[in-house]
Amino acid sequence: MPLCLQIRAKVRRIWRYHPRICVTLLILIGLVIACVLIIKLIVLRQQSKLADVSCQSFTYSSYKPYSTGNQPWSISIADIDNDNKNDIIVLNALGANFGIYFNQGNGIFQ
Repeated sequence: MPLCLQIRAKVRRIWRYHPRICVTLLILIGLVIACVLIIKLIVLRQQSKLADVSCQSFTYSSYKPYSTGNQPWSISIADIDNDNKNDIIVLNALGANFGIYFNQGNGIFQ
């Protein structure tokens, strides 16, 4: 007897003697499929919302070098002086010191 006929006979036997289990499994399978479709729908809606947002173009000023000391190791950005402008903090590895560059608000740090 071919394998597909054996499987079909087993499924018929299970369906005949355990109909509650089969119905429960079919309901669970249906719920899983419904959940997957709902999740896909939510993801597609979120992607379409992101696609509608237009990107802003940025303009940059010219390059300005800043002296940071011996072997700059780490850089951080924070509002140190509470003027609502981000300042730059640079840690130097070799000199074991740090430098703070205060934002002047016009693209210049001092």
